Amino acid sequence: MPSEVFPNPFVPLMDLLRSQDQWMVDAGWPIRVWALGVQEDLWSTYEAATTGLGSGISAMPSMHVAVAVLMALAMHRVNRWVGVAFWAFALIIQIGSVHLAWHYAIDGYVAAVMVVAIWKGTGWVVDRHLESVAPEERETGATPS
Repeated sequence: MPSEVFPNPFVPLMDLLRSQDQWMVDAGWPIRVWALGVQEDLWSTYEAATTGLGSGISAMPSMHVAVAVLMALAMHRVNRWVGVAFWAFALIIQIGSVHLAWHYAIDGYVAAVMVVAIWKGTGWVVDRHLESVAPEERETGATPS
């Protein structure tokens, strides 16, 4: 179908990112919205129907958010306040992944729910296993021969 029939819904977001990038250039910032160049490279590779290192496009679930949530869960077990900082990081990754047009918001929500479910499910399996192990084996780590 011609693009006139189905206009690109991402044009406003991409225009915003380009204007933010230009603002950074005009303000003399040493960094730019590097996501724009990466997105152009990915799209060119996709349109050319070629492959290359780092040329894969996937969205659901967001691996960016999944890894950030996994780190937050782990760090929360280490220290509550460190965990809070990592949860803030995960939230920033979620917001940034949508703002930079890497993902739809739902991609991150699904990733977060899946990681928490896997974390809790794994904990349940480990707890069931430890219940079946004799206390002296748990303390020493020894297993019966």
